Parts: sequence; structure tokens; C-alpha cells
Amino acid sequence: MLLVAIVGATLALPTQAAYAHAQLLSSTPANGATLPQPPTEIRFHFSEEVSLVGDGVQVLSPDGSRVETRVQQAAGADVVVALPGGLGTGAYTVSWRVVSADSHPIHGAVVFGVGDATVLAAPAAGAQTGSAGDLTVAFAVVRGAGYVLLALLGGGLIFLFWCWPQGLARPDARRLLRYAAAGSLACAVASLLLQAAAVVGGSLADVGDAAGLANILGSDYGWYVLARIGLLIIGSGLLIAASRPGAPARRLLPAATIVLGVLLPVTWVGTGHANAGPSVFPRLADAVHLVAMTAWLGGLAMMVLALLRGRATSVDESQAALSRFSRIATVAVLLLVITGSYRAIQEVGSFGALTGSPYGALLVYKIAAVGVLLWCGSMSRSLVRKRLEPGGRSRTSRDLAAARQRHLRVLLWSETGIGAAVLAVTALLVATPPATRPAAPPGPRTVELTMAGGTAEVRVDPPLAGPSRLSVTVRDSAGAQREVPEVRVALTLPQKQIGPLDVPLRRLGRGSYDSAELRLPIAGDWQLKLTVRTSEIDQHTVTATVPVS
Repeated sequence: MLLVAIVGATLALPTQAAYAHAQLLSSTPANGATLPQPPTEIRFHFSEEVSLVGDGVQVLSPDGSRVETRVQQAAGADVVVALPGGLGTGAYTVSWRVVSADSHPIHGAVVFGVGDATVLAAPAAGAQTGSAGDLTVAFAVVRGAGYVLLALLGGGLIFLFWCWPQGLARPDARRLLRYAAAGSLACAVASLLLQAAAVVGGSLADVGDAAGLANILGSDYGWYVLARIGLLIIGSGLLIAASRPGAPARRLLPAATIVLGVLLPVTWVGTGHANAGPSVFPRLADAVHLVAMTAWLGGLAMMVLALLRGRATSVDESQAALSRFSRIATVAVLLLVITGSYRAIQEVGSFGALTGSPYGALLVYKIAAVGVLLWCGSMSRSLVRKRLEPGGRSRTSRDLAAARQRHLRVLLWSETGIGAAVLAVTALLVATPPATRPAAPPGPRTVELTMAGGTAEVRVDPPLAGPSRLSVTVRDSAGAQREVPEVRVALTLPQKQIGPLDVPLRRLGRGSYDSAELRLPIAGDWQLKLTVRTSEIDQHTVTATVPVS
């Protein structure tokens, strides 16, 4: 329960939550803009580094035909696409698809007009995630199986090297490692094929798509998975060589343990949320977390499936291995608590996000399961100290067998089963956008602007980065709501050189306007520009600052 207490206490501290995948901060032309002349290029600026999917930007002309484009820049956080000359008047739709730094494909669309065209802003301009249902299920299965096999392979080797060197001669231990290595390799290849289908917006029928594979193999995700495949091949060769009889072959066991127990888990860091930010600390925390998880859960599995299976292991051999693993498990649990708490704070940031988002809910389940796992671990380690170590109360083979059957085996099987459930939830967490809401959202922010002949009241609810709502109420000098021909709102964040972002408004009634599609990409002091046209020739423009948390 220590992890539950630490995470609960640290989540109470104020912090800035992480972003959920990349977000489109601005586009030129802006979504819903009307231009007097056709643009020469389309520019997208994202909140983090992205990679453009081949043929990822498509422009449709007013008659629905496709406009030929040429990519000028697709590096870092910017994507620039050149347009041909001679574009006519009318409404143009631009759909885009990129892969964010955390390996998740995102897509959206913007609409702009040329000439006297009337356009409505596309609601999907920011960023959308998601794949076909069958592809999502397959990805979850492959990712979950990959985590389990990683623990069996890497943790099993750590257990053999540090706790039970004699176990490498056991056929059941070698068979477990062999199956885990083959399964891990199959999962790595499958993840490449599934990601190739996801980046092009396909389904399971598009697995192995050539264009998708070309995109993936040139991305961070592809490089990390290729590194995973390479380490699996190298480590498996070392493991086979170390399994041969003789002392020279056994000297290869440390090298195989480093490759598969330490380096292999690191390759998973580049295919998750930690890879999205510029800081190295989230990546380091994830790497330590995965190695600790591998050592703990893989060691448990090796004990249950090999060390304590049958009567092939002597009492003294079991005592020594269990005692050594108890120390490894203690260190692993401490590292899991520290790194898990740090990443929970960074990704969630508040108690409110725990119940207000799918990511937070999954994290609650994981914390609860780990709490039960820690309790089972403390019980089994207590049993090792009291019953199985030298000087304990039960030293005979008969007592040891009885203790295994009645107590230790049940506890270790429980730990292993709950650990598998934790890995399944972890696989879902990797595919779920982190929460971004603070625990206690501030109330609506209202700005009253004075203009000739009356006032205008602008209300932003909530004044937070992410989905929000903006409303405008125009009143005359007597305070009554005033009918006007047109109201326009634009937002700019000068500090980040974002905007102006036009806010599409809909008329609700006399002098009342509303926008339910507002999305503020990041926090800051946004400059609001309000333009009210009171007649065919008269219009008034006023500005104000709207702080966004």
C-alpha cells in the first residue's frame, strides 16, 4: 500500500499536467479564414515534434477534386506544403495526418475560402486520435503480450544470473526463456505491421501497408522497434550459447542478462508518452520503471514456473535463490514507487484528473492492483524470512514442501497473476492520452469591453487549455441586448507567436453569440480581438487580455 499512499500524497501537490499527444497550435490559412487572394502555401505548427505521413496533407478544391501539393518542410513541429498557382475562388478543405513524438497517429482538417466564398470552420482542426476498432483491439493485445513476454524474458534472466545460476541447466527454465524470446520477437514484428496500418488510417486489412511501413521505418517508433528486434536476436544468440554445458559458455550469461534484462526494456521508452517531451527525465524514469518491473515480475514467474515446480530443486538451493530474490524485489519495489509516483504526477497532475479522464481511471486501477501486489509480496517475503531461511522454524524437506504448497505457492501465483493484470492496464495506459485538467477548474472568465454606443461582454468557460466555450453578448448604452449584423472574435498568443485564431460564432438570439468549438492549445495571456459591425458601414474593434491556465 506504500505506492498508493505516496502517489495519493504527491498528486495533491499542484503541477502542470502533460499534453495528450501533439496538438495543432495554428495553421496558415487559419481554420475558417476567408482570403482575398489564393495562398501559396499551407503551414501547420504543432505543440511538439511530429513526422508527416506520406501523402499526409490533402487539399480538396471547391468541386471536390484534389489539388496537387508539394511538401516543403516536414521536420520538427512545423509542416509546410506548397500550393500551385492559379487557384480559383471558393471553399478549400485541407485534411492532414501526422505521427506525434509519442508514436500516436493524429489527424484533423481545416477549411479556408478564397474570394467571396462563405466557409464554416472545420470542428476537427485541432487533433484527433483513434484507429479502426479491430486495429485498436489488436494493438492492445500485442502490446499487453509484449509487456508480459518482456518480463518473462528479461526478469527471468536477471533471476537466473543473480539468484539461481544453477537454473540455467534446468530444461523448464530454458524452455520458458526460449518461448518468451520467440514471442517477444513476434510481438515486435506485429507492432511494426499494426503501426504501419494505423498511420495511414487503415484497419487490419491494411496491415503491412507499404506506404505505412516506409513512414514507420523512418520514425522514432520504427527505430526503437528495430532496435528491439536487433537486441532480441543478439540476446537470444548469447542465451543459446550460455545454455551450453561448461564454464566458458556460462560466462556469457551476464552479457545476455544485460542485453535482454536491461537494454531491451529501454526500447519500450521510445514508443510511449515519455518520448513526447524534450526532457530526458521522463525517459529515464520510464526506463528505470520498466527494468524494475521486469526484474520483479519476471523473477516471480521464474520461481513459480521453474524453481518451485516439482521436486527437482534442493532445499538449500531454493533457500538461497528465494533469499537473494527477496533483496532484489525490495530494491525493485522501491524504484517502482519512486518512478511510478514521478510519472503519475507528471501525466495526471491532480486528483480531479483521476476521475475525470480515462487515463486517470486506468491509473487508479493500476495503483490499486500494485497495492495488492505489494501486500502479497510482503507476505511471501515474510514467509521466506521466517520459514525458509537458515535458522527459521521449518528446515526439513517435508516442511519446505508443505510451506510451498500451502503458503508460498499461493502467494507467488497471486503475485504473478496480479502482475499480469498490472501489465495489461499498463498496455492500455500507453495508448490512452494523459489527463490535462486540473483538479479544481477555475470559474468562467468574463471580460467587459466598452465601445461606441454600448458594451460587449465576452465570457470564456472554462479559461483552460483544451476544449472550452466562448460567448459574446452585445448591449446598447441602456444595457439591453442589441441586434447587430456581425460579430467576429480572434485570439492571439504573442509570447508563442500563435494566431490569430478565428473563433467561429453562431447566433443564439438578439445580441447573443456562442462558440462551442473553441480549443485553446496552450496556457498563456491570450489577446482577444472583438469586432462588432453595427451597420453596413460602421464597425468597432476592441481588444482585451484573457488569461488561460
